[in-house]
Amino acid sequence: MNFLYPSFLFALSAIAIPIVIHLFNFRKFKRVPFTNVRFLKEIKQQTDSRSRLKHLLILACRILAIAFLVLAFAQPFVPQGKAVTAGRQHVYSVYIDNSYSMDARNNEGSLLDEAKRKARSIAASAGLNDRYQLLTNDFEGKHQRLIDREEFLKMIDEIKIGPNKRRVDEVIARQKDLLFSSGTGIKQSYLISDFQRNIIDEAKLALDTTLKITAIPVEETKTVNISVDSVWFISPIHKAGETEQLVVKVRNFTDEDANNVPVKLFVNKMQKAIGSLSVKAKASATDTLTYKPDGAGWQQGEIQLTDFPVTFDDKLYFSYLIDQKVNVLIINGAKANNYLQTVFQTDDYFQTLRNSETQIDYELIPRQRLVVLDRLSTISGGLSQQLSKFVQTGGSVLIFPDFSSDINSYNNFLGTVNAEKLGAIDQVANKADKINLQSDVFSGLFETIPQNIDLPFVKRSFNTQAASTSRKETLLSMQGGKSLLSKTQSGLGRVYLSAVPLDDSTTNLPRHAIFVPMMYKIALLGNQRYPLYYTIGKNSLLETVKLPPSEHNDYKLKNKDMEFIPDIRNNESNTNLYIDDQVKKDGIYNFANGNELLACFAFNYDRSESDLSYFSANELEKVLGTRNIAVLNAPADAVGKAIQVENSGKKLWKYCIWLALLFLGAEALLIRYFEKLQPKAI
Repeated sequence: MNFLYPSFLFALSAIAIPIVIHLFNFRKFKRVPFTNVRFLKEIKQQTDSRSRLKHLLILACRILAIAFLVLAFAQPFVPQGKAVTAGRQHVYSVYIDNSYSMDARNNEGSLLDEAKRKARSIAASAGLNDRYQLLTNDFEGKHQRLIDREEFLKMIDEIKIGPNKRRVDEVIARQKDLLFSSGTGIKQSYLISDFQRNIIDEAKLALDTTLKITAIPVEETKTVNISVDSVWFISPIHKAGETEQLVVKVRNFTDEDANNVPVKLFVNKMQKAIGSLSVKAKASATDTLTYKPDGAGWQQGEIQLTDFPVTFDDKLYFSYLIDQKVNVLIINGAKANNYLQTVFQTDDYFQTLRNSETQIDYELIPRQRLVVLDRLSTISGGLSQQLSKFVQTGGSVLIFPDFSSDINSYNNFLGTVNAEKLGAIDQVANKADKINLQSDVFSGLFETIPQNIDLPFVKRSFNTQAASTSRKETLLSMQGGKSLLSKTQSGLGRVYLSAVPLDDSTTNLPRHAIFVPMMYKIALLGNQRYPLYYTIGKNSLLETVKLPPSEHNDYKLKNKDMEFIPDIRNNESNTNLYIDDQVKKDGIYNFANGNELLACFAFNYDRSESDLSYFSANELEKVLGTRNIAVLNAPADAVGKAIQVENSGKKLWKYCIWLALLFLGAEALLIRYFEKLQPKAI
């Protein structure tokens, strides 16, 4: 047994006070005359004996009452472990999981409310001089410091459900950063969470003996959850007035089938389509919604379904741009002809510009969807650099080389974008024998394909060779497996390479029926720089077209609830917007310069929180036990008591108080009723 305040034991010297009183017996006797004392001798002997016993019992009660009262102030305890930590300052780092899965319910209310109660119980069990760190998934700056109990309890009340999500190893690393720089004190870490399976990465959770870590799970009852998982378009081409086909994926995370789940589609705040689908247990299903947008410009979409009690994943926002025009830049060599210009001039949807290879306006390149190099004699270093950046940021480049061109300059550019390179000229005539209908360039281009389709021929062509790491796709192949037209994915953009120039003396490709629709698709597929949506907490960098210099910049990212100024950095070919963690709510955010709308960005919550599968207490002990992390699975009101016993041992001061009161009561009873207990004379 140990004492929390052993200095109080000096007060045991007060035991001498009742002893001195009883030894010297300071009572005054009163003399009473009596006529005959013969009959009192016997009575006197009996009275002296009983009086001595009474005094000894009262003395014992007083001594024990004082002794136990002193012990109560010294606060004795029985330590639980070998190390005695009672009375020393503790530094507690308490993590409360405030991700969306903590919005689920159990018999005590929401999981977050139960987590708060357990955190308060930890504070109630601690000493007055102990210090605290409160940590949530937000990793806010105000949580990276030590605070007292009053501020700790206040900050607990302020915690709300948020979109961020952290792995256990990330939380522990954050806790250690502060605890190991906080100086003296016994350092302890507590993790209060529902412990979804996806927040524990066993490979990254290392064994740590430098910090005492305790996991405190909050358990939920069985919850039904169906979420909108993702959306995508069947066709990547968006054109004003044309029908869109949007695929919606819905996931069922429960053990029961979900039948006839209604799904609604809103575009620009107007309902455009409604669907219904059934989803098997622990599975997903898709539905295709068809609609026609009202016009060009930014389209702001929203998918909705109804599901309780977990609702954060019942909506999914998306946005995309329908251009008024498609910009195409044609850079002509000396031998170029008018085939390309003629193709794009037949449709007003394409806005075509022409530059000669001797007079290239490099500032036009970032604003194009497609740049076509038509029989350039050489690709200069400056043009190669601009085109490489253009491709990396999502643009498309189509190359028709000439047999008299500087092949080395072409290959230097093709090497920078990891595309296939040009080789020697093959003087043997050949013919295309296969068309890649799986490619997005030709998919949906033909209603029916004849068995003996007539494809372009060539009289001579370049041999091509792809790098081993190239993401090459052959679109038109010739006999012998040679490539007539290929596509290489590079960064966010594409590079198309033809093995022949557009020359009637070499090939019939520019006059073939496949040429015009093929060129249209290549142009329409170019420069898809905006994703349909971003994930909050994962995407902190947005890309948009390069912003022109302006005298009055009033750039803001905003929706109906908030607005802020992102960190804007211009590159040579685009503009980056750094948002850090400023977006916390899902929805459509408009990027504008004053009243001018520049782009629309859709943000959604992380769908990994939708999977409400958890570690059981036994599984948690097996997984965390190997990493020296204890598991305390107890109700909120018992958490503090368990921690108190663990840190301070079993406290005995309450028992000492009761015993002191017991002996004081016994003393009073002896004084009042002892004389009445003697037998009556017969």
